[in-house]
Amino acid sequence: LVTMLNNIGSISMMCARSENVDRILFSGSFLRINDLSMRILAYAMDYWSDGKIKAIFLEHEVKPLD
Repeated sequence: LVTMLNNIGSISMMCARSENVDRILFSGSFLRINDLSMRILAYAMDYWSDGKIKAIFLEHEVKPLD
């Protein structure tokens, strides 16, 4: 999982640099329910870009009330 997320982070960072953007939006139900993956992906983005490109995570679904 860590290797896959690091690869996604490095590829996303390279695409962001080629388009001159400093924020990347990530979405999906896997990330919405998986805090560890969000943290790993955010760390990978920060690491690969030397802190210049930030990962932003979208919430699409309303969490049910307990």
